[in-house]
Amino acid sequence: MPTILLPLALPAAVGILALLLVPRGRWLAAALGVVGTVGTGVAALPLVGSAEVLNRPLFEFAGLNVDFALRVDAFASWAVVFVAFLGLAATLYSVGAFRQSGGAPGRYYAYVLHAVSGAIGVLLSANLLLLVVCWEIVTLMLFLLVVSGRTDAGPGAAKAFAILALGDMALLLGVLFVGLAQSRAGLEGPLAVATLVANPLGAGSTFGVVAYVLLLVAAMAKAGAIPLHSWIPTMSTSTHPAVMAFLPGSVDKVLGIYLLVMISLKWFVPTPAMRMVVMLVGVATMLGAVFMAMVQHDLRRLLSFHAVSQVGYMLLGIGTGTLLGVVGGVFHLVNNAIYKACLFLGAGEVERESGTME
Repeated sequence: MPTILLPLALPAAVGILALLLVPRGRWLAAALGVVGTVGTGVAALPLVGSAEVLNRPLFEFAGLNVDFALRVDAFASWAVVFVAFLGLAATLYSVGAFRQSGGAPGRYYAYVLHAVSGAIGVLLSANLLLLVVCWEIVTLMLFLLVVSGRTDAGPGAAKAFAILALGDMALLLGVLFVGLAQSRAGLEGPLAVATLVANPLGAGSTFGVVAYVLLLVAAMAKAGAIPLHSWIPTMSTSTHPAVMAFLPGSVDKVLGIYLLVMISLKWFVPTPAMRMVVMLVGVATMLGAVFMAMVQHDLRRLLSFHAVSQVGYMLLGIGTGTLLGVVGGVFHLVNNAIYKACLFLGAGEVERESGTME
């Protein structure tokens, strides 16, 4: 099996195995969850610093060649390892946190593994259609994890799914406009990432501007930027802390900021006005969410609003388009994902010991 395919296929396969073995006991599923995330991290390490590419033609539809294409770059190589680490942290915490109740729901660990696989698929996709599919897998796994073993997760799950569905629709339409713009330019492989990197869309193309705005909306919804942020604090009060630490607190931010970096630096040539919009959204997110965090009495909502506010720093840095700003935004992504995951897991322990979050 190609090295680049292993981190994507391994958690997916182990997740399917966990689903099949659920009737044999929750602890077996938990063991598979730990083994699967550790194995994914180990399999991802050889990708660091590599430039491997995989391209397997699938089918042709309406003159469009659809390929299963993967590629790794400097950003994606470390991000894949980071996602595996976040999945392992959530899995290890869940094994202990659910111990007194006889273990987490058996399907829980399978959903975590499939979310890891979907996130890695987004990071390694060399075809925009594959990116959309993997993006949707992460959204679906979030919904299943939120409702897994919970009887009070309905409103939070519904709101999260509605806002993320809006972002996902924007992503799909944005990809469509990218394909139309590249096709009008007479380029081969209009949905290939390599084609887009070699021929980034500029402000002179109407389709390019519309595509940039739509993909920006998708990135904002996934990362949780204002005004597409409210699903995070809403779902926090009825979702297990391990889920909050794993997806809204870390992995979703990685995917949202990854997409923002791609459209701001590699896939498009944003105008100063476009960059200013990103920076203004960043400032509004940074200030508005932290003010909301200051008036919360529930620790989970406080952490959620604070997590949203940190996205503003990332948007502000990346929106500058400068080397220092982008590096600062990406560094804060890593920094925030680690400490916010720890804070959510710590809040879970506070609730488990005291019985309250207020």
